[in-house]
Amino acid sequence: MEINKVVCMDNLDFMKQLSNESIDLIYGDILYATGRNFKDYKDLSYNKDEVYNFYIPRIKEIQRLLKETGTLALQMDYRISHWIRDICDIYFGYKNCINVVQWQYSSGGSSKHKLSQKNDEIIIYAKNPKKQKFNYMTEISYNRDYKPYRFKGVEEYQDKCGRWYTLVGMRCIWNIPMVGRTSSERLDYATQKPLKLMDRIRDLYTNEEDLIGDFFCGSGSMIESAKNGKRNYIGCDANERAVEITNSRLAS
Repeated sequence: MEINKVVCMDNLDFMKQLSNESIDLIYGDILYATGRNFKDYKDLSYNKDEVYNFYIPRIKEIQRLLKETGTLALQMDYRISHWIRDICDIYFGYKNCINVVQWQYSSGGSSKHKLSQKNDEIIIYAKNPKKQKFNYMTEISYNRDYKPYRFKGVEEYQDKCGRWYTLVGMRCIWNIPMVGRTSSERLDYATQKPLKLMDRIRDLYTNEEDLIGDFFCGSGSMIESAKNGKRNYIGCDANERAVEITNSRLAS
């Protein structure tokens, strides 16, 4: 298996060429089944049979490729998350669903006829929960009314505005901005994901020199994150332009 390479081909055909239990983390910003025709690719139709026929063989391959310590992180929206969970439960086991992360963002349009949908789901499965590689991370939790608690054994901190907080284990709701129109990351790719989001997934489930696979690489955000974080990577996309953009990011 040749690593640190991104190729243009169907991901199912590509995965079938790879070795059993060879990858530490597989991430995918998968097709969401919106039925839309994006500038760079045509999405799947919102049809259960089409979704199952497409994803069953691919998730089966993903399960084969992950190491015993490995993690699967698949990103999607509300349209098909229930179907993808169902397929993953079959091949990984429903008890191996570790988390469902909600990535929240603020940009984009809104509706006057329903609640604004400003989140993606990232479903996290472990190949073997008892052996899964996981790097504990913390986040800020502000105290009630921003005042000190003075609890025994609890370390507290104060920010620049004088607000008191503690550090707690990272939770599964992540507020990370999208790649906005004025962002320095911005590329001409419709569904580009931010590096900060990719870095967090990378850092939670891998260490330096580990191998990250992305078989829906799109604009290449996870591939670039892997390289920046001194991880090895392997990826593909059926869209030739996506592979060109990804390789351009790696080269620069």
